[in-house]
Amino acid sequence: MSEPKIYITADLHLGHANIIKYCDRPYEDVEEMNNDLIRRWNEKVTDNDRVFFLGDFALSSAEQIIKWGNMLNGRKVMIYGNHDHHKPKVYYEAGFEHVSKWPIVIQNRFLLSHAPMFEGSDSGVEPGNLINIHGHIHNKIEQGPTIGSASACVCVERWDYAPVDLSILDKEIRKASKK
Repeated sequence: MSEPKIYITADLHLGHANIIKYCDRPYEDVEEMNNDLIRRWNEKVTDNDRVFFLGDFALSSAEQIIKWGNMLNGRKVMIYGNHDHHKPKVYYEAGFEHVSKWPIVIQNRFLLSHAPMFEGSDSGVEPGNLINIHGHIHNKIEQGPTIGSASACVCVERWDYAPVDLSILDKEIRKASKK
C-alpha cells in the first residue's frame, strides 16, 4: 500500500446549477458537473489519503449531501464555506471525520480557510510564518493568484476540477516565494 497523501480542495458546489455559468465551468448541466467532480476526486484520492475540503461542498438537501459525501474517497476534513448551511451532523453523516467553522492550521505551516486571509484580503490577519491555503474566489484571478508567496487558491476551477496534492502546492509556493 502506498503512503497516504494529503490533498486540499474547495468549492465543489455540487447540485448548484448556477455555478456552471457563474464560473464558466465546462459542463452542460448540473448532473454532468456532479458526476465529473466526483469522478475526478476519486481518480486522485484513495481511501487512505487525507482530504482537507475548504468549504462550499453542496447546495442541496441533507439527504443528497450525505449521499455525495459518502461517494468520495479519502479521510475527509471540512471547513465550512459561505454556502454550507446544514448542521455539522449532516457533514459527519456524509463521511467527514472533522467539521470546523473556523480555519485550521496543519503542519505548523499552512493556515487552511474558506476565504482568503492574506495578500490583499480585508481580513486584517497578517501572514507571519503561515501560508494561507483557501478557496472561495473560484476562477476570479483578479481576486487573488492561484499561487502566491504566502497563499494558494485551491478552488476546483484552478486545479482541473480535482483535489491538489499538498506537496505540489508546497513546491509551487516555495518557487513563488523565491521570485
